[in-house]
Amino acid sequence: MNFLESLEAVSEAINRAEDVDHIIDHVLDSVMSIFGCDRAWLFHPCDPDTATIIVLAEKNKPEYPGAFTSGQEIPIDAEASDTIRKALASGSPVVFGPQSENKIDDVSASFSVLSQMMMAIHPKTGKPWMFGMHQCAYARDWTHDEQLLFKEISHRVVESLSNLILLQDLKKSELKYRRFFTTVRNGWAYHKIITNAEGVPVDYIFLEVNKAFEELTGLKSEGIVGKPASQVFAHDKQTLSDWIDKFGGVSLSGESITFEGYLASTRIWYSVSVSSPDPGHFITVFENISERQEAFERFRTILDSINSVVYVADMETYELLFLNKFGRNIWGDFSGKICWQTLQTGQAGPCGFCTNDKLIDENANPTGPFIWEFQNTVDHEWYECRDQAIRWLDGRIVRMEIASNITQRKMAEAHKAELEEKLRQALKMEAIGTLAGGIAHDFNNILSAILGYAELARESSYQFPAISGNLDEVIKAGHRARGLVKQILTFSRQAGTERIAMHPASIIREAAKMLRPSLPTTIEIDLDIDTKAGPVLADPTQIHQILMNLSTNAFHAMELTGGKLGISLRQTALTAVDLLKEPGVEAGDFVRLSIRDSGPGIDPGIRDKVFDPYFTTKEAGKGTGMGLSVVHGIVKSYGGVISIESETGKGTAIHVFLPVIDVDPDLPQNAVDPIPQGDEHILFIDDEEMLIRLNKIRLEALGYKVTTSASGLEALKIFRRQPDQFDLIITDQTMPGITGAELAVQMLQLRPDIPIILCTGYSSIISKEEARSMGIRSFIDKPLGRKEIAGLIRKVLNGDASVS
Repeated sequence: MNFLESLEAVSEAINRAEDVDHIIDHVLDSVMSIFGCDRAWLFHPCDPDTATIIVLAEKNKPEYPGAFTSGQEIPIDAEASDTIRKALASGSPVVFGPQSENKIDDVSASFSVLSQMMMAIHPKTGKPWMFGMHQCAYARDWTHDEQLLFKEISHRVVESLSNLILLQDLKKSELKYRRFFTTVRNGWAYHKIITNAEGVPVDYIFLEVNKAFEELTGLKSEGIVGKPASQVFAHDKQTLSDWIDKFGGVSLSGESITFEGYLASTRIWYSVSVSSPDPGHFITVFENISERQEAFERFRTILDSINSVVYVADMETYELLFLNKFGRNIWGDFSGKICWQTLQTGQAGPCGFCTNDKLIDENANPTGPFIWEFQNTVDHEWYECRDQAIRWLDGRIVRMEIASNITQRKMAEAHKAELEEKLRQALKMEAIGTLAGGIAHDFNNILSAILGYAELARESSYQFPAISGNLDEVIKAGHRARGLVKQILTFSRQAGTERIAMHPASIIREAAKMLRPSLPTTIEIDLDIDTKAGPVLADPTQIHQILMNLSTNAFHAMELTGGKLGISLRQTALTAVDLLKEPGVEAGDFVRLSIRDSGPGIDPGIRDKVFDPYFTTKEAGKGTGMGLSVVHGIVKSYGGVISIESETGKGTAIHVFLPVIDVDPDLPQNAVDPIPQGDEHILFIDDEEMLIRLNKIRLEALGYKVTTSASGLEALKIFRRQPDQFDLIITDQTMPGITGAELAVQMLQLRPDIPIILCTGYSSIISKEEARSMGIRSFIDKPLGRKEIAGLIRKVLNGDASVS
């Protein structure tokens, strides 16, 4: 049989077939006849990655029984996979045998196969099939013409099979659709959209409905098919208008939607799914959800009554499925929107703090609730969130969050923490104050001795200028130490402040000298001091404190890199315009103290916070965050102004402006003024032997008769024996057995007119006002210089009323 005759024979065999099985059977018989082969077969699928391949059909000569049976599943090994790959890659028949580079595999050889020809055929749907034949009687060499003929036969077979398969599938689909359409529980309806001249949907027509639709709505097909919806739903005009918009959008765009709606004519809530099989037409699927809706409503009523935010979000799409009334009052009704786009701000995707992964286990089952706190990025309120995965009405797993506003609680906690911190600071300062007081008492006694003996030595060394100069330095250092003790007491709140009219230049210079040894050599100090700037009404200790705090901050800014610390003091004028942002500060002349550093500058984002108590950018151990706050408080109490000038990378300058006063400051006592003397009898009492010896020497040098005692109780006995013998009592406050104040009270009971001077290195027990109320004439702090004590004694003995 020639080429064309062979093809015609195959075509006739195909045309005689009534179904797929007949085509396969007839084609295999034709192939056996045309090629004289021993077996012909058809396998499915032709896929090297499948685990098994199915035998659709096999024909064979009696002497060479079939290798396989129809419907048998054959496991695919590596060798068979390679064979399938060759067939798929070729696009033409692939031959196997002695005359070919493709050798017969072991499985085929076990069934007496000596030569084989096969080809992958590709139907219009589904995976490729494998069509082939075996030669078992002898090792056959498949000619080129035989290969071409087999290829053409394969193409005709696959074309016929494809068309028949598609036709059968279509019939099956139509039957399946019809059965589904008529038996499905949900109501189905097929419609055609009606548009106006502008193409806008205005109505739709019922083309077909199923039995479930009739039962669900009470509308029979014979009464609605072919009729417009405006007639069918004449009593639901508002709902119908909304539905026409939705249905029209689907039929024109092809995009499916699902929504919920209520038909008053049926008194039923529906879930309606809408899709478009072709342009201008659409299918609706109705489901009665009235019970569920009555439950979505009871649920809503309950959750709307809660004074917390309650929302439900899909865990995959992040769609908001529910937001209660409390939440809607904050954000609006965002149901259907994406949670991270509406409930938060600044999110480019799902929130990094989303708790979804904490609410389900590895098997996607809900776990227990997850409770956490969070400050919302929209309203900036604090919430305690209780998140839990629950099963939603439609069966999917969703996230429900109940978020209670705890802003007031957080503020209370923060306030409590602030108060606790302040208490800790207060206790710390109290402890420091107690320590400082004890140090001050002993140190002032020591200073009294140092200054006193240094003054005595200086008075006897005028003929030795070098010694006299050295003693001047000792005295100067002693006075500086006295100032330091006072500063420590002021800082620890153990001593009050005393404002005097003063030119601040000398304090600034002294403080700068003290500062220099504490700074590394990599930091240069640049002084620019106007000695005539002022005067101002201030406490010298606080002026010293301002400079030290600001300079310490400047040092920390340059500690790693080094740099220049600039300290300048100038007098300047501030106008009303300059003080627009400083209510209560009057225009006029000011002393300006400026502290500059060449450090990195202050970040603009924190510039407004630098005066806040405890705010600091320093690492632990570098400060408490009180420096600028203390300075700010002092400056404001003086009616002054403090400002910051800073540029990133170029340093910072802090400017302090203190108002200039018209009063001239007290002039220091002229060194050549005579020291007042006398001849009265003084009882001097102190438990420090070195102070007793010192004061006895210098008081007797002033002409006074001096009786001393190292014990308050002993001194009381002396006074009781002869109360009229003494003209003045000078007593220390802190002594064993009896305090100076208690001693004074008992002495005044014996002799009410006796003048008493009470001295103290430091005491937290008695103040000047309390001493005055007891009848004590003067209450003074140690140490006192020779001129000071001489002048005070004279004033007290002369009855000067200004003494305190």
